[in-house]
Amino acid sequence: MSFKELFGLCAGMDDTGMHLLNSNRSARRRSAQKSTDVTQDMYTQTEESSSLQSPTSPHSSTSPPLSSLPSTRTSFSFQENETESELSSVPSDLSDYDAKPLPKRRKTEHGTASRRQSQTASRASTGSLKKQGKNQRNTSLIVVLKVTRDRLRQVSHNLEHASQQAFSLSVATLQSTTKPQDSVQDGDLALLTPPATVKRKRAGRPKKPATPSSPQAFTPDPPAIPHVADPIPDDVQPLVEVSKQLMALSSCPIDTKPAPIGSPEVWADGRQALCESLPYYRSYQSAGYCTNGFAISFMFDQEGSPRDYMDSEVVIARSGGGLSRDKTTGKMARQADQTEGSQVKSVRNSMDQFNPVAILCGNRNLQCPSKMPHVYNVLDWFKPTHIWFEKVNGMANIRYRFEKLRKDTQSWWASSQGPEPTRIGDQGPPRVRCCSQCQQTSQQVYLPGWMCLQPECPQFWRLDSGNEPQEAGLLYDPRFLKQHTPWPHASAPQPLRPDHLSLGPNPILGDDVSWAAAKGLVCPQCGRCNSREAWEGWECGNLTCAFTHRLPHADIPASALHDPYNPLSAGYAPSRDWFAPALPLRVAFAHNYRINRVALPGTDGGFVAHLVANAAVTSEPAGPDAMWLDLQTAPNLGLRRRPLACSTLQGPLLTQHFAVNYGMPYKFVAATSSRPFAGAAAAVVAARSRLDWAARFLVGGSQEPFNELLALGYFERQKIDYHDDGERGLGPTIATLSLGAPATMKVRLKSKHFHGVSKAGAYVNVSPVPGADRYEERVAAHEELERLRREGDEGAYKARLKALPEELGLRARGNAKDVLSLHLGHGDVVVMHGAKIQEYYEHAVDPIGKLRFALTCRYIDPESLSPEDRPEYVIEPDDGDYDGARLPQVAV
Repeated sequence: MSFKELFGLCAGMDDTGMHLLNSNRSARRRSAQKSTDVTQDMYTQTEESSSLQSPTSPHSSTSPPLSSLPSTRTSFSFQENETESELSSVPSDLSDYDAKPLPKRRKTEHGTASRRQSQTASRASTGSLKKQGKNQRNTSLIVVLKVTRDRLRQVSHNLEHASQQAFSLSVATLQSTTKPQDSVQDGDLALLTPPATVKRKRAGRPKKPATPSSPQAFTPDPPAIPHVADPIPDDVQPLVEVSKQLMALSSCPIDTKPAPIGSPEVWADGRQALCESLPYYRSYQSAGYCTNGFAISFMFDQEGSPRDYMDSEVVIARSGGGLSRDKTTGKMARQADQTEGSQVKSVRNSMDQFNPVAILCGNRNLQCPSKMPHVYNVLDWFKPTHIWFEKVNGMANIRYRFEKLRKDTQSWWASSQGPEPTRIGDQGPPRVRCCSQCQQTSQQVYLPGWMCLQPECPQFWRLDSGNEPQEAGLLYDPRFLKQHTPWPHASAPQPLRPDHLSLGPNPILGDDVSWAAAKGLVCPQCGRCNSREAWEGWECGNLTCAFTHRLPHADIPASALHDPYNPLSAGYAPSRDWFAPALPLRVAFAHNYRINRVALPGTDGGFVAHLVANAAVTSEPAGPDAMWLDLQTAPNLGLRRRPLACSTLQGPLLTQHFAVNYGMPYKFVAATSSRPFAGAAAAVVAARSRLDWAARFLVGGSQEPFNELLALGYFERQKIDYHDDGERGLGPTIATLSLGAPATMKVRLKSKHFHGVSKAGAYVNVSPVPGADRYEERVAAHEELERLRREGDEGAYKARLKALPEELGLRARGNAKDVLSLHLGHGDVVVMHGAKIQEYYEHAVDPIGKLRFALTCRYIDPESLSPEDRPEYVIEPDDGDYDGARLPQVAV
């Protein structure tokens, strides 16, 4: 008789069937080594299983046939006043059952019916029987059924007439019971397989490993029992179809989505243009933009989650944060319970104080009811109405509900295929209930039933049956989804399309180069967001739109550049530089410049020199003051913000400065179009000549004349972050002239040279620089590695290279500290000499003021350029004859 037939006989004892007790206890697994020593007949020959489900529990238990067992004894005992059993409960899958017994001192704990309903089926570990040779002993399977006396008599009668093909059945002693009525406790079933008698293995005799074709070969665990969902209550059945229709609007593939009924008032082709143009959305990476403790806006694009929803009036989305990259799929996923962070608190503040939030939608959004016409699209202002917890894949997740602020206006993103099945306020009010455990009141969000949505509550995410809802296909309750949330006002905090920057007839000095003037602009004609790319003003990037906008410029005189508390004079200017104490500093005074010069360690004599100009230098003919005015008024300087070569954002990512290159092409950190020196502004030509003189004066006659000049322009708060000028083909000397507002230039060791390892943790085998982390240990390690390389021991060299980071405790965390900081004033010159400076060090420049220019010269070897990168024009030699020695010397 198969085990399924056995359960069939037992099930006939009562109309309600038997309830399988699912214990939280897990049976202990045998080790993988032992599993190869035992017979796997029961496991490998079992292909069919039977399931038994109690009406009181939504879970079922699946058991395999036991025909593969040599012999099985089934014992029924009827125990009076039994509150504890020495036997373990039935595992959810008997094909995964361990023959090893539980200790007798461990009792099975019986709980209440509601508690028993909340327990999930725990799977026991796989086990099998030990072969005993010719004298193989039978293993008994004890089945304990706790039932009433009458039902047990019926079971006994059925078993006496059952088939004796595979089982030898015996009926145990009947005991009287004190429970005359049938109950959930009366129907509990417990099974246990006692241990088989196993011979001791002889020491030193290894077992022959099982082959895949052998019956003893290991077989993977069978699949888990699927969860059976609780039925949706009858009183909400009419809402099921409505909810399905709503979810269908928010779940069709992007390619099959219908067109919207209208067009967005504001849109963008790139993330940077969007963030630079809109005051209410400034988030370059995350979906939510929150500031000062309030939520301002949300962007919903590609990274959605299960049960996200969007229609023409309502948006439901998960809270941001708490995700990590899944190692299997490579996608961001929640792998731990989410807790309330700053974003949730900001949304709650906006909700409590009736602050609307703007909702934006990307063209990769899967939930939008229509196909988005642009990369980024502004929908409208919404009310944040609800925040609640749920579960996704067994982990706590936070959700928001947003409701359109003005429901009397048409939603341009609504589907063009017809109206939605229901509108805001058409359904009845949502069901509200107070949790009996935590006493918190909440609405019913999902159709299967009301659940407490407080994560600290024992009843969190449980239906009245005690079960968690089945997540697949979980439907929102339309009464919750489409409810109307009354607010005391319906006014937007600002227009979706902001007014572009404009100045009066008498602009304040520097307004046209302020931080606001460096930001983007929303085209008043087509609604496109545009970053400011051109130095002269804004240009709409929409190919079908020709809108441009210019601001009147008031020339900033050179006198406005000087700090009244640090005035320039005909004497040598005071120094405001800072150098690390370990750096050897040399101070010199010549040709009206104070010259601060420091040698950088590890650069084979490389140095940085700061030439601090005085009033005689800045005011000389064709000097810094004249060059400053010329750059402000040049009609076609060619300065533009250039796109960076690598960016993870949608659309181009532009630099935070304006640039143009003259002479030999130079790619820098962004591709920059080059122009010939012929026809360049007078300031460009004069700067090249001045910097050639400074390099010759400091380096000597071996200095190659510069054949390239990169001009950078900075508006207020624009800057250039840490970088090096170590591109292939560059000469060892770089010189920069600073004009306009002051700036701070900082130099530091590159991270990999300071820490000794790359970002990936690989050891950097170069001679360490004094002042670097673990300097002495790395010097010894470098000498050892070089010895192994000279000896030609490649294997030992690679092994040592791999072991050094952990051995020396090297970690690529943080950055090195600055080794120097230079205060660059109007007319100052900085010269960096030495190729290894660019290899080991990096520098950054942060202007302080509204407008600044930096003119930097280099020598670029023409042979280092590919044929397609070489200029079509001729690069003429510097025809300037600037010589700083011509100026009157400072009186001593």
